[in-house]
Amino acid sequence: MEIDHNYFNSLLQETIDENPLACRAVLAICRVEFTDKIDTLSVSLGSPSVLRVNLGFLQQHCKTEKHIKAVLIHEFLHILLGHPLKFQSMTPALNVALDAVINAVIHRKLGEEYSSMMADYYEKAEGTLQLLRPLNEEESRVWNAAHWHNRLCDPLLELHAAVYNGKALAEDLISIAGSLGAKAAKTSLVGRPVLLGDHDRDPSDFEKLDPAEGRRLKQALVVLDGSQVFHNKDLTKPQILCRPPRQKSVPSLWRSETLPVLRRLIVPDPRSRLQIMEARTHLAPVLNASDRRGALRALWSPLIPEIAWDTNHPRAAGSVQIYLDVSGSMNFFLDALVALLALFSNHIRQPLWAFSTEIHPARIVGGELQTNFTGGTRLGCVYQHIRQTRPEKALIITDGFVEDSSAAACPRDLCTIEAIIPHDGYDTILVNQHKVPTTRLSKLPSAA
Repeated sequence: MEIDHNYFNSLLQETIDENPLACRAVLAICRVEFTDKIDTLSVSLGSPSVLRVNLGFLQQHCKTEKHIKAVLIHEFLHILLGHPLKFQSMTPALNVALDAVINAVIHRKLGEEYSSMMADYYEKAEGTLQLLRPLNEEESRVWNAAHWHNRLCDPLLELHAAVYNGKALAEDLISIAGSLGAKAAKTSLVGRPVLLGDHDRDPSDFEKLDPAEGRRLKQALVVLDGSQVFHNKDLTKPQILCRPPRQKSVPSLWRSETLPVLRRLIVPDPRSRLQIMEARTHLAPVLNASDRRGALRALWSPLIPEIAWDTNHPRAAGSVQIYLDVSGSMNFFLDALVALLALFSNHIRQPLWAFSTEIHPARIVGGELQTNFTGGTRLGCVYQHIRQTRPEKALIITDGFVEDSSAAACPRDLCTIEAIIPHDGYDTILVNQHKVPTTRLSKLPSAA
């Protein structure tokens, strides 16, 4: 197959028209530049956005048209996931983890005709680099036999199967691969680049985008996350989520930005753990020094007058019903948000509710978030829970990358709802469609 400029441009336009995995959001805004100064492909965002292509790489390693499209879609997903924004320092393990998740998405959603490009390219890969391709026949046989007989199999093979089944995310890959020792030490391929696409993108590229194009990228992520692209759609059993307290401090402005929202939404809660003292006055025919008028009246009145007594009585403080988004797109912000919620724990109506595609109770114990999740993000399950529990007021904490559920489902007629989103969150669905008042937090210091 001969790949020249015209042939590539026609395949690029065909990929844009087909729009697999919503890739039109990136590829349609790029002009194409052919160069041998890069190893594979790269995209620089801005005005204009440029897709740089090494035709020699495609000629050598792509056997079919769908192989070329797979490389294009791989690069699109790097852009859409905003890796330079979410990860301030890239490491070899992180690069491999992110590529493995992207290649697994292509395999699960587009099939072997596309992912066979990765299968061929990484056929002789060893160690963690095996994660960059689907399981081969021998690995599938060993894994299936181990599970059929309820036996433990090699940890790396178990991880390999999990990522291509949609049960492991980049964070799982990073933490597990780091503990595999010497077997995971291979980080190079003979005679070819290890990674597809550009892993050294400048974070400031995203700030150069036209606002309308930036909104298109964010909307594409909503489409993907709402369709559970990054998780197995058939993953019906909730997975346990325990987030250890990696960030104990709360950004200085977050507390002052959150407090007014909580004050607006706090309602009486007889089950609140926080007790406050409330001053009350009652009358009794017993003299005391504080009611001087009553004492004087007793000097001339034949009857002991009613004397005012001031006492303090404990009462339960108010609380807020909170729904916290724990989907994969929240990973960058979740630690800081958990630290923020721990700061206001006495004002959270128990249980705290976590949501992805389902609602699950959550706890913050010693700074650790403990709950379940099912992948993806749906506001519909939050709205359904509000209709069932009928709180007077509720707070949703999310990055806004949610499935575009019907605005009519938002129970504004039953409940006062507000939302908090991180600085880089997406508020179009919440604000423009569902008319939910939204407070945007300041940037995290590490992302400023």
